Amino acid sequence: MVEQESLNYEDEFLTCRQEDHVFWVYFKNKAMAVLTDLSQSERLFKRILFAEKHPDIRAIVTCNHPDALSEQEYEVFLQTHFPTDEPVLSGTERHLLRKRQVNILNQFVGLCLQSRKLLIAGLQGQVATPFFGAALAMDLRLISADACFSLKHLKRGIGALPFFLPRMIGYSRAKQLLFCSKAITAEQAETLGLVNQVLPAESFERELRSALRKLCEMDLEMIKTVKYLIEPEQAELERYLERETRIGLI
Repeated sequence: MVEQESLNYEDEFLTCRQEDHVFWVYFKNKAMAVLTDLSQSERLFKRILFAEKHPDIRAIVTCNHPDALSEQEYEVFLQTHFPTDEPVLSGTERHLLRKRQVNILNQFVGLCLQSRKLLIAGLQGQVATPFFGAALAMDLRLISADACFSLKHLKRGIGALPFFLPRMIGYSRAKQLLFCSKAITAEQAETLGLVNQVLPAESFERELRSALRKLCEMDLEMIKTVKYLIEPEQAELERYLERETRIGLI
């Protein structure tokens, strides 16, 4: 049996903990640090894999501080490591850092497709492009009323956004959004079917916990069967990720 101590972890960026049948991953700030630091990402993935094997856990939930996944947070990361005037890293170092970010993000997406637990993204505040794409890999998305999804950084690591988006809303709408939109509001996301529920911003985490109690009552075997039948094949995702890398998005 997986010990609870193996699941619980906290540092300045991240909190991981088990509460009853739910494993929580809470991004407190600087989520990009988790995506570019090998030791940080290793700690996160290790605990996600522990949770996947844990017989008492029914759902894996990601949640965030309203600023942790924001476009501003992403811009600070980009300007720190990829300034346009005087690069602080060599060309090779910059490429390796970008590649590491994309690989870690894609590893998370791959884990989502392989998971047989119920995966829920609880999102509040502004969500930058790479995190939007990663959230679409999860089973359900519950967001705050003030949340919005940024499409500003499509030329960078995008978390398989073009892979999942047309499967959810159709190719024509997906292309229109990717070509023409800079952001998607909570109301628009709900209308498009990209999110399952919009919760009040002022009581988001409380409302999220309330919704989770009901969701965790679902039969886990039924969840496994449905996911197995309707999710895309891993090989299909891998082909997409190879294409994304080949055309130079990293």
